[in-house]
Amino acid sequence: MCMCMLTKRAHILFEPETWQLLGQVSDDLDISIGQAVRQAIKKTYIKQNTKLTTNQLLSDIKKLGSQINTKNINYKVLINHGRKY
Repeated sequence: MCMCMLTKRAHILFEPETWQLLGQVSDDLDISIGQAVRQAIKKTYIKQNTKLTTNQLLSDIKKLGSQINTKNINYKVLINHGRKY
C-alpha cells in the first residue's frame, strides 16, 4: 500500500450498478472505494504499460545481441572480476 500524499482530485460519475459493485468490492477488501479505483487503475493501466516497456527493452537487447562479437571473451576472468564485488 502506497503511503503517498494524494494531491490530485477527479470527479467521476458511475452508473448505480457500478457504484454498488465498487461498494461491495471495497467492503470485501476493507478499503475505500477511492482506493479500490486507484488499485484497479494501477493493475489495468500502469502494469500493462510496464509490460510493454519491458517487452520493448527485451526486443532491443536481442537486436543488440546479434551485433556483439563474443568469440574472444575470457569468461573465467569476467567471473573472477565479478566476485570482487
